[in-house]
Amino acid sequence: MTKNYLIILCFLLPTGLFAQQNLVPNPSFEDTTSCPYWVGNFFAEHWYSPTYGSPDLFHICSSGQLGVPQNVFGWQHARTGNAYAGGHASDFSGNNGREYIQCKLTEPLEAGKKYEVNFWVSRADSATKACDNIGAYFSTIPVSATNAYNLPYTPQVVSHLNNPVTDAINWVQVIDTITAIGGEQYLTIGVFTDDNNTYWVPVSGGWMDEPYYYIDDVSVLKIVSTSIDETSANNISIFPNPSTGEFRISSNERIKSYTIYSALGQSIKNNIVNSQNFQIKLENHSTGIYFLIIETNSFLTTKKIIINH
Repeated sequence: MTKNYLIILCFLLPTGLFAQQNLVPNPSFEDTTSCPYWVGNFFAEHWYSPTYGSPDLFHICSSGQLGVPQNVFGWQHARTGNAYAGGHASDFSGNNGREYIQCKLTEPLEAGKKYEVNFWVSRADSATKACDNIGAYFSTIPVSATNAYNLPYTPQVVSHLNNPVTDAINWVQVIDTITAIGGEQYLTIGVFTDDNNTYWVPVSGGWMDEPYYYIDDVSVLKIVSTSIDETSANNISIFPNPSTGEFRISSNERIKSYTIYSALGQSIKNNIVNSQNFQIKLENHSTGIYFLIIETNSFLTTKKIIINH
């Protein structure tokens, strides 16, 4: 079995919550202003560096240092599509060197509303260190600095404290649900703690004395509550879950139809079933979290399903 695992921080999808369209433009870095070639080329549309640090865009179009899957920092296929971003998480030299990526969301976050925030990371083969505290920070205005040091902000979403992301083979998911203050429209991803407050561990096989991470599939989804019969919704069972891709659904009430959405808010499958028991087969889809929207005559509910190959 693939050793891909999930970093899930306080993620609870209550019955009756439905994730909407992705607010992140160019979420998997496919769209470019130019094909990247040299280290420091970050030509992803709608994304930029907020500091003097120089993140990188890796794309299948590149025959230089920033190719996919082979590049100057190692070997990694895009989680989806043909591209991903990357940056130095720290230099651990005492200088607090960092690289960040930033974008403007397609619309501001609404006060009091809940949002699911999700992105995937993978350690580059070149890194001899792995670290924790890879975070996503939301702000009402763009944050920036005229240096390449850590930005002194507290991210609303962060990978596990004291649990460095060491995996260089698989993509590792960082996901959480936040409640918006209101007006947040800028998203910045990177490590915000300084060297003294960033935990790291040594990893073998690399050649660069600092952690470097690839980033792919960034999403911010507003979660909308629906009014349902909680008891009826809780009588729906899904087995096994997690699964390698085949799920058995059973309910005390006849289910009219279902729709499945990816973590990026894309509809990947829908069907009219009119049955209390049926199977869903998703073996050809990637490891990760998906949302199963079930409709009956009396309620609409959302269930979280996990594919783990």
